[in-house]
Amino acid sequence: MTIFQYDLVSEPWIPCLDLQGRRVYRGLLDALLGAHILREVDGETPLVTAALYRLLLAVLHRVYGPPDLATWASLWREGRWQPEPVRAYLDLWRERLDLFHPERPFYQVAGNLPVKCKEINDLLHAASSGNNATLFDHATDSAGMMLDVGTAARQMLAIQAFGFCGSKGSSMHFTDAPWARDAIVITEGSNLFETLTLNLARPDAETIGIPPSQEDDDRPSWEMDDPFDPVREVPLGYLDYLTWQNRRVQLHPVRTAGQIWVSAVQVAPGQRLDLDVLDPLKAYVATPKGGLKPLRFHGSRALWRDSLTLLEARQARGSDAHHHCPYSVVWVQSAVANGNLGQADLPPLLYLLAVGMRSELGKDRVHSWHSERLPVPRAYLDDPDLVGDLSIALSLAEDVGDRLRWATRALASYLITPDLPQGQDRKTADRQRSQDLSSLQDHWAPGRSYWSALEVPFLDTLRAIPDDPDGALDAWVDLLRRQARASLHLITQSLAHDPAALKAIVHAERRLNAGLARALDRKEESPTTTVS
Repeated sequence: MTIFQYDLVSEPWIPCLDLQGRRVYRGLLDALLGAHILREVDGETPLVTAALYRLLLAVLHRVYGPPDLATWASLWREGRWQPEPVRAYLDLWRERLDLFHPERPFYQVAGNLPVKCKEINDLLHAASSGNNATLFDHATDSAGMMLDVGTAARQMLAIQAFGFCGSKGSSMHFTDAPWARDAIVITEGSNLFETLTLNLARPDAETIGIPPSQEDDDRPSWEMDDPFDPVREVPLGYLDYLTWQNRRVQLHPVRTAGQIWVSAVQVAPGQRLDLDVLDPLKAYVATPKGGLKPLRFHGSRALWRDSLTLLEARQARGSDAHHHCPYSVVWVQSAVANGNLGQADLPPLLYLLAVGMRSELGKDRVHSWHSERLPVPRAYLDDPDLVGDLSIALSLAEDVGDRLRWATRALASYLITPDLPQGQDRKTADRQRSQDLSSLQDHWAPGRSYWSALEVPFLDTLRAIPDDPDGALDAWVDLLRRQARASLHLITQSLAHDPAALKAIVHAERRLNAGLARALDRKEESPTTTVS
């Protein structure tokens, strides 16, 4: 019998970028102890990157806690992880951190797993397998491949974090992994140490919906004799949650030319997670019925449009909150507000990295993974009023977007029905032709040019607000006005210039100008187009 061993503590399997931007590979020990001289984790996909952060945070939470803000601030000021606690912990659990340990292989089950052995691409989240839809490429089970061990380990972490629900046959039903559908938000500093520390915010069990009585039993999965016993839907605590095993996995290694490869895998359903458990690395929005809905990537909506949800911590995670921003934002703001950290202790610019899978709006289907970074000047973490100014900017943009949509509705109305039948008013005519109006608006897609043109200026506004809130908002208002008109013009310039089209254009411009005057609280100049 061939004995395989792959020590995740020392083997170089975690891809990182160093401070010069070069890709390097590190084991768990070197990635943590050298975090201050590394820029970031850099997996082959954003999903892999996020899953690796999840693992590193689980180790650090187990080693350091931290129990409170004061302890956390002390860790931050050290600027690096002290070797002794990290090395002692990883040495203690080194056997359980062996990918091919005969009794407790890392993140896997030993013994017989009563499911069919599949090609290794069944493990790849970006590949088609069984009766699952092909998401990002067109590999199939018959393609055949082998993965090097490091890649297989990373993909296994990704499937445990982002595995999507589905069925294989009539008896095997998979549920969503903890991060399957939602945007995961990681606060980034200027190096890997800062990024890990910023996300080392430790909520109490009650904050994330776990009974406090369970916390004494909380530990990461590799410390458990059997991570699936007891059967549970609510994790024992945050450590259990971070290492939650949604799949039962067995990797099958082979040795070829002296190198270990993984050629096949068995995957079966694992623990089912209670959807009421709140994730500190997610942002939530309150629903009309009083529940919470996690922020997700949908359609073409860019992350910056939800920046208020990501930053507004003044009401965060309270019972009457409109937004529940990521807990790391709450944690850092609290550290500054309580005097545990000063502004000078933080880098001048932080980033919020959002990672997840994008679905089509209104459809319960994922078709791609996605990641975006939002730059956040540290002033926002110290001055809640700045977040209020940001809220105004976003609200104005949404309002103007609505006004543009109603203007194109008027354009469609007068194009489709330039002259009303005798005795019929336009509102009635529009209701009768509602589907035709909507189809024409969808074809024009006025929001596409409007919102895409605002992204870069918004980031400039985000940076400018701390220095000059009034000036930044005035410039933003002027931009919204210009861009709404430009987006409407982009549609109308392609229309035939017959009298009926000109009449429709005039009505659309009048509707837009009146809407802009109401939305932006400015008297708009009269439209220059005239009807002949």
